[in-house]
Amino acid sequence: MLRRAAGGVVSERPGAALAVPAPLPRPPATPASRSKSGAASRCAISSGWRPARRPRSRSSALRDYATSDGDAVRLDRATAWQTRARLRAGADLGRWSPHIKFAEVRSDTSGGALHADGRSRAPAFDGWRFGAGLGSSWFIDERSQLYFDYEYNKAPAYERPWSLNLGYRRDW
Repeated sequence: MLRRAAGGVVSERPGAALAVPAPLPRPPATPASRSKSGAASRCAISSGWRPARRPRSRSSALRDYATSDGDAVRLDRATAWQTRARLRAGADLGRWSPHIKFAEVRSDTSGGALHADGRSRAPAFDGWRFGAGLGSSWFIDERSQLYFDYEYNKAPAYERPWSLNLGYRRDW
């Protein structure tokens, strides 16, 4: 009869000491595991990879402006909704945390026409797009990190073959 002993070792010895594996240690609180606009959850998998759920909300405010040549640019009021299903997996390698991500995003907009130089242009980016990327974070301390990220996006109306992000995050 096979028995699982300490450390997950399998033993055929009848009297082998059985041990229940210790629970996984809770990962340290890092900016990558928190969300300021909603609850976040994450669980560690024995290999060090972890899934996470992070609900978010964002808002933006735009205003009319003038170019350096003095041409007036007017923006109509707009409403935009974006729904995203994203899978991001990363590993804890000490201070380094590499990750990969895949996403399907739905955009729905109304309004938002731009008026300049006697012409008008309305955005037409509604619909689905696919995104994928990879990157890494370097944890300076428990609340600070540097990150680098590459991302690719493809939609029926456009393709963004690359986007690079380099930045610093601080959890308050």
